[in-house]
Amino acid sequence: HATGLPIGLDARGKVRYARQGEARVPCLKLPNLAFLVVRVPFSKNGGGDQLNQFTVTMHVKFLNELPDNLYSTAGWDSWSKLQEGDQLSQLQVSDDGAVGAHECFGDASSPRLKANEWFSVSASVDTTAGVMNTYVNGQLASTVKAGELGRDGQHSIKRRLALFWSKDSNFNAETFVYVRSVAVHSVALDAEQVRREHSVLHSLLIHDAIASVPSFLQPPLTAAHQEAPFETSSSVRRRLTLLVKRALEIGSELWRMLQARDHAALKTLQQKLDLHQVEICAKWRLRDSEGVVVGRDELSAPYGETLAHACAHAGATGLLQRLLSGSARADLARRRGLTSGFTALHSAVAGGHIDACRMLLEAGAKPTTTSVSRRSALWTACIKGLRDVALILLEHGADPYAAPQGAESPADALRRIGGKAATELHRDLTAASAAQAGLPAEETAEDDGEEGEEDEEEEADEEDEEELEARKALAAAAPKEVYVPSLHPHPLEQCHRSHYCNVRGPGCKLSPTTYTCVECSSSWDVCAVCFDNVPKDGPEPATAKDSLAELLYEISVAVHDDDEGDGQEDDMGEAMADDDDEGVDPMALFRDAQRANGRENAVDEDEDDE
Repeated sequence: HATGLPIGLDARGKVRYARQGEARVPCLKLPNLAFLVVRVPFSKNGGGDQLNQFTVTMHVKFLNELPDNLYSTAGWDSWSKLQEGDQLSQLQVSDDGAVGAHECFGDASSPRLKANEWFSVSASVDTTAGVMNTYVNGQLASTVKAGELGRDGQHSIKRRLALFWSKDSNFNAETFVYVRSVAVHSVALDAEQVRREHSVLHSLLIHDAIASVPSFLQPPLTAAHQEAPFETSSSVRRRLTLLVKRALEIGSELWRMLQARDHAALKTLQQKLDLHQVEICAKWRLRDSEGVVVGRDELSAPYGETLAHACAHAGATGLLQRLLSGSARADLARRRGLTSGFTALHSAVAGGHIDACRMLLEAGAKPTTTSVSRRSALWTACIKGLRDVALILLEHGADPYAAPQGAESPADALRRIGGKAATELHRDLTAASAAQAGLPAEETAEDDGEEGEEDEEEEADEEDEEELEARKALAAAAPKEVYVPSLHPHPLEQCHRSHYCNVRGPGCKLSPTTYTCVECSSSWDVCAVCFDNVPKDGPEPATAKDSLAELLYEISVAVHDDDEGDGQEDDMGEAMADDDDEGVDPMALFRDAQRANGRENAVDEDEDDE
């Protein structure tokens, strides 16, 4: 405990762990009348029976109102009783924010505490000499010399210390104290030592503000901090806003270039993209002037609102490869259009770009995903007569006979179209399906020079036999997907697993389950009874769920007010007092806290001050 870290921290009242303000600084949040009890890591020094020489340092922020008391050595419970003549607090705050004790709060030039700003506060006490020096942000605030500062008196620490305890205060629901750190040293630090300690606390504040943003945005912020150190956590947030805003503007430029098929300008711009800009562009979506996502339906190229859709449809494989190289590779490849339900794979097939199709399939795109009108990528390839594309989709699990919820299957579409090209493609898909299922290839005899009803009937019989064999094989070998939006927002795949059903409807069998989600990161399963009980209505428009994309847009339009502090925070569950709230990790909070924020609830937080 040479560093002065307490051996314990007890919460009295509803104390929470929170991410405070726009910069999401991790700290403890104390509502009005709550306080902390610090277990001191030392027993005695200075020649007495108690801790007579020590330094208490805290890094704190007071929301809306300053407290009267900073720390007390006794009086808050039956094991720390006040002696006759002792004051309730040994470190106090005056009405104008000065720090001191026994009516000694420095002079007019002494630094003052303010509400809604982060401050480092220290009290260096030597009861043997009868002196206490107080510091605010590394500057001397007051020097207290009084008879009460005697050895083994009220200023000596008796193994415990209470922070922000007040006996007779009135409750104020708008007042909070945020605590980032507390230290108790067994020596009375001098002015230079206190200055260095406060400098370290400020550096850690900026570090935490940078660490609270998504990982791909941390390197440019760190580089900016090394070039010109940030003075406050709100300055970190302002720089973050500029970075995100510029990246989203680049996303809009890339969209326009892709729509205009300006591949030369596109290549030049994509070579200049930084890694964080690529990550943000992967989250970019087409928006109108009001910030609302503009959906592209199945009749409007590129059939989706993301740059992945636009790249796939335009065949811009260079930019598409960069977008898919980011952290959300599989998510981007599987992301569906807000209105169309098309994935980028649908767009690549619609544009006839086989290289883009390969990239997306390798990145995790599912060829079985269907659009709002129940059309798969293979159906589109068959309609357009793209044989090579269709065979690649077949190799990755597409089913030419799948007819989701009664829609037309690719094989049915080829039969409906008719003609030599469609017939040959149908035969190729049938043969490839049979080969994948391990069935021997059947030779078909077709007399190219004969025409008439007899030859047509013979050819139809051969195709029917091939189709029947392929259907039987694929029924056993190929997974089937269904899309039931009234049950689950993602496509479901047939299975037989010993998992528990997530629906738990009337008559639920619990286990085994017969369908599982093909897109959820965590397991989502449903039993046969619950699946059968859900009405199989037509599919609803797919919704693109991307909370980080929404967050990045909100950051880009955030307004920072330099005249006001930031009083907003996101609670992260009880630290010590309340069992009803569950704690989550900081990055999960960062995502979840924004998930409920739509355009109608735009970011309205005040900025953090230093």
